[in-house]
Amino acid sequence: MKDFRLDRKADPKYILDVKPVKNRPTAEGEEARETLTITFADGRKFDNIEYSAENIQTIIAQQERQARAGVKNLPVFQGRKTIAGVMTAASIVGGPVIGAVTSTAIDNPIALAIGTGVVTLAALIPSACSLVKNAGKVKELRKIKFRDVHRKELETYPNYENALAGLPTRKRQWFEGMANEGQDPFCITEIDSYTQRDLEQIMENMETEKQYTFKYAPRKTASSK
Repeated sequence: MKDFRLDRKADPKYILDVKPVKNRPTAEGEEARETLTITFADGRKFDNIEYSAENIQTIIAQQERQARAGVKNLPVFQGRKTIAGVMTAASIVGGPVIGAVTSTAIDNPIALAIGTGVVTLAALIPSACSLVKNAGKVKELRKIKFRDVHRKELETYPNYENALAGLPTRKRQWFEGMANEGQDPFCITEIDSYTQRDLEQIMENMETEKQYTFKYAPRKTASSK
C-alpha cells in the first residue's frame, strides 16, 4: 500500500506492507506454518503474526481507514503533482536559459556545458521524483475512490455472464477464482490486482447486460463435458 500521509513524520504506526511468510517446520512431521510480517511507516517490522481471520480483519480495517484518509486528501496530492510538473518543466527550460545567460561570461565551452548540465540536473531530479511519487499516489487514490463509489454494484459482478469481458485472461481468471472461493476482490489488500480501467470495464459490461437483457445458455461444467 502506498503512503498516503500528508506528513511523513505523522503516525509511525501506519501500515505500509503486509507479507505472508512460509515458515519451515521446526520438527519432523510438523506442517509448515504461514505467518504475517507487517512493515510500518517508521521502518519497524513485526514478524511471526498469526495468519488468522481476526488478524487479517484488523489489518484490513486499518488499511481501509488509511485509504479513506488518503481519498479525503486527494486534492492535496493532485496539487502537489501539478506543482511538481510545473517545476520539472521549468527545470528543463531553465537550464539552457542559464547556459545562454552565462555563456557571455564563460569562455570555455566544455566548462559551460558541464556547468549548465549540473544546474539543470540539480533542479530537475528533485522535481521529477516528486512528480512520479505524487502521480502514483493520485492514480492509486482515484482508483480507490472509484471502487468506493461503485463498490456495491461491483460486488455483484458474479451475477453477470459477461462482467469480465475485455479484461486480460489472467485478470479474468483471478476474478473468477475470487468469486468461486467467496473472496472479496475489492478488499483494500487486493487493490493492486487491477487498475481503475479494469473496474470501469466491469461496470460498463454490467450496464450493457442490463440494457440488452440477453438470455444465456448454460455453461458447460467439468461434470457435463
